Amino acid sequence: FNDKQDGEPMPISPAFARVVEKALEISTKSNGRFDVTVSPLVELWGFGPKGKRHSAPSAEEIQAAKANVGADLLELST
Repeated sequence: FNDKQDGEPMPISPAFARVVEKALEISTKSNGRFDVTVSPLVELWGFGPKGKRHSAPSAEEIQAAKANVGADLLELST
């Protein structure tokens, strides 16, 4: 789920669907301040599991990561 980037639907369990649904609800209620899709930016800045980064990312890298961030990119269908 976290590594999927092609935009194609993927099956998820009902329990995971409830988690995603709640995350989207919180994102809406917080006006986007909570965003479950922020992982590409977290990784880019060196705060994720891939480890530290020794220099700031370039503007191009940031823009590329931001293309994959946004709760509005998730679509939950039943």
